[in-house]
Amino acid sequence: MKISLENLLTDPNACSELIFLQRPHVIYICAAYTWVDGCEINEEKAFNVNSFAPRRIAEEAQKVGAKVVYFSSDYIFDGVKGPYHESSSTNPVNVYGRSKCEGEKLILKACPEALILRTTVVYGPEEQGKNFIYQLVNSLQHGREFSCAKDQIGTPTYNRDLVRMTLGLLRVNATGVYNCVGKEIFDRYSFACKCATLLGYDVNLIKSVTTSVSIQKGKAKRGLKLGLVMDKTLKVLEQKYHPNSLQKNLEDWMNKQRGLFLQPGFKSQQNAI
Repeated sequence: MKISLENLLTDPNACSELIFLQRPHVIYICAAYTWVDGCEINEEKAFNVNSFAPRRIAEEAQKVGAKVVYFSSDYIFDGVKGPYHESSSTNPVNVYGRSKCEGEKLILKACPEALILRTTVVYGPEEQGKNFIYQLVNSLQHGREFSCAKDQIGTPTYNRDLVRMTLGLLRVNATGVYNCVGKEIFDRYSFACKCATLLGYDVNLIKSVTTSVSIQKGKAKRGLKLGLVMDKTLKVLEQKYHPNSLQKNLEDWMNKQRGLFLQPGFKSQQNAI
């Protein structure tokens, strides 16, 4: 049975039937409405997909004793004093952030033993080839300029690291909120330049812009100093579940990437970062 998050709200029996029939041990709520600007246009959809449907899943999961893992975002913060700890006060500045923040609250209310994993700027191998690293390389391969905000700070996360940390936290039966991100802090422009350098592309094609210039009128407001601190997470995880360096992750991506054909030109620079 395949159903969307929105269908869970229009068909009240779909969720309960699916979970009752499957009797899963763990339910991962990875799907979300992540188009930040789109959330400003369609607030109802943002809250339905990111908040209310996940609550419905958590309610049914509680009935069969399934563990719920809900993936959240650093957009639940205002981006004034990041990177943020799990205990930092939330204060989202856009609809997407509010919907994810509400989703966290509703999940934990419905399922107190749930695991909330906050992450950000997820990149790495995926079939559609749409995340940041694919967009960057696609532009540089074709000699096109690629603009990045110099004033937006975060902690980019390799998706295979995120999977490994998730499994590590489940292994120790963690509950509550944990940050799962990359180990390095970058502004968007510096991150793009590091990636280009490690992959052997021309960094001169990467242009630094400010958020006020890159975000057009009517678009969602962005926090500037975001990112997450992982002290709590790393304390409970075994070393084998810790995130790798950017260099190692890009080497892994080159070997396992999906979606976009990459031309030769990868250069592994041992001391680049």
